[in-house]
Amino acid sequence: MPPPTVYGLIAALPRELWPFLRRVRGQSQRSGLSAAWTFQLGPWPAVAVVSGIGAPSARDAAQALVKLHSPRCLISLGYGGAVNPGLAAGTVVLGQEYWYYDPDGQILQPVGLALSRPSISDLVSSLQAERLPTAVGILISTPRIISKHQEAEPLRGLKNPVLDLETTAVAAVAQTYGLPFLGLRAITDTGAEEIPDFVAALTQTGGEPGWRALWHLVITKPGHWLHLVKLWHRSRLASRHLGRALTVLLPILGPTL
Repeated sequence: MPPPTVYGLIAALPRELWPFLRRVRGQSQRSGLSAAWTFQLGPWPAVAVVSGIGAPSARDAAQALVKLHSPRCLISLGYGGAVNPGLAAGTVVLGQEYWYYDPDGQILQPVGLALSRPSISDLVSSLQAERLPTAVGILISTPRIISKHQEAEPLRGLKNPVLDLETTAVAAVAQTYGLPFLGLRAITDTGAEEIPDFVAALTQTGGEPGWRALWHLVITKPGHWLHLVKLWHRSRLASRHLGRALTVLLPILGPTL
């Protein structure tokens, strides 16, 4: 029998995982999931999967991961957008709370539970000891990429609110199965920045746009090139910091699971 899976990691995009998988020499697996890798960090075997963009894809991947691998803990990770000033690009934000936000009705709903042990503040201290830019925050999932200027006003009074599309979907699955849950997001757009509309449109396919789509965009809209280059640099920085953060966090979490 294979050893029990300790961690189940879920990211929307492959590039959110690549630096970490290279560090731990993740092995690609065919396990009924669209993209999955197994790895072992110390004595703790784990599985990492790519879900695709959006809550439905993240929920389906989390449910399939639980059924196929029976992990003891679920971790949602990836890129996020800061709502308020103060979080620099590349900062890794660990969720103290998880919320779903409906921008049309301006309704905030709590989803899932944060880790009880070790505390989020202790985990952040461990990351800061490794000189990683890290903060405690509130991870807020929305049904689509929203305008921070026009739609995020109800979120501005929260402590370090960070937007994404998938975290609470995975948190809800963890709660359903009684599993510990951790969400972490690395900042790609700061509080003063918006995701351009054309980038938001590219994400609606549920996966990363192919090179043909990007090439067509650059040829037809040359002005978008600078946005894409900036986003590429930000995503590389965020991915590296996520990879470093996971190599610190997982050995700390392992003995508690």
